[in-house]
Amino acid sequence: MKTNNDFKYDLKVGQQKENELASILSDSTLEVKYDRYSNNLFFIEFYKKLKNGKYKRTGLSKTEANYYALCKSNSFLIIPTSTLKNFLKSIFEEKKKVGFKLKDMVMITGTYAVGIIIDLTELNNYLLKERETNI
Repeated sequence: MKTNNDFKYDLKVGQQKENELASILSDSTLEVKYDRYSNNLFFIEFYKKLKNGKYKRTGLSKTEANYYALCKSNSFLIIPTSTLKNFLKSIFEEKKKVGFKLKDMVMITGTYAVGIIIDLTELNNYLLKERETNI
């Protein structure tokens, strides 16, 4: 990663990121997932179970949004939807290696929402690893 202690360089990099965020917020579709609990976890929904026993795609499995915004309190983590999906696939692949089945990893809350609980620390580690491979 290129670094510099020069204000002009830092300003240029900062402005590039400001423009990138402005583009995300104005030119892209964004789905916001808000969680009010003060922990490091998010429930990412895939399906809803209908009263007739069938399942309907919802949440991440149906979204057409380019970006997902995970929100806790007044903080947002905005990531490409494809990156979130790849993160979840990586979780499934790692757990399958040690013998987990998909049904072991998917949590059903109540009787209607089907999805998985993710830890923001795990997501952040995945994003850091992705960034390192793309530098």
